[in-house]
Amino acid sequence: MRKLDTDAPVRFLGSRNVRDLDAMEPVYRIACAGSAAAVGNTITYPLDLVRARMTLTPSAADSGTLNEIPATFQRIYRAEGVVGFFRGLPPTLVAVMPFVALQQTTMDLSKAFAGDCGWDPSPPVLMLCGASAGLLAQTCVYPLDVMRRRMQLGPAVRGGVSADWTWLALRSVMQKEGVRSLFAGIVPTYIKTVPTAMVGATVCVSLVQHFQRQSARHK
Repeated sequence: MRKLDTDAPVRFLGSRNVRDLDAMEPVYRIACAGSAAAVGNTITYPLDLVRARMTLTPSAADSGTLNEIPATFQRIYRAEGVVGFFRGLPPTLVAVMPFVALQQTTMDLSKAFAGDCGWDPSPPVLMLCGASAGLLAQTCVYPLDVMRRRMQLGPAVRGGVSADWTWLALRSVMQKEGVRSLFAGIVPTYIKTVPTAMVGATVCVSLVQHFQRQSARHK
């Protein structure tokens, strides 16, 4: 899957100390980041769906050429219409805001805890903060990501997802396959998500601190 594309708009959120924020600023930041992620996911979602379908199409997987992209677009449009390009979008959008909120809050609290312990915001500390934030956020929204993947695959291979509405789909899968099915494949997701969050947090905060020092020197 393409992991919920909330990482990119969230990377800028961990750059400030939690004590420097006014009471409502975290809410504004989460709302802005969540809105940006929702718009970005909606605009690029057809490409994500085409990528998912191409992995299941033998001809596309074997050829691996750019010509298969418009061919896959045509097949989806003829079989399912325009709506087919947005299968699985609802769980993606539903997951955006809690993902942003959890990752941002965990990042801020982790940085505050590190500061209370007297740890400087060094790369190892930032990597630990980013890892904890990414791990918690991804775990909490993973069932919605599973629903998105299943909806993307189309009616023939949805694997128990009998409805296109997120909560009905969740209930359908839980009734047929149990709660564990909602976390299928989460370990490989951790292997990708945690390093990505670690590197993203470290690079973002380090760059912000660098530019803040440069700005202070010129004042």
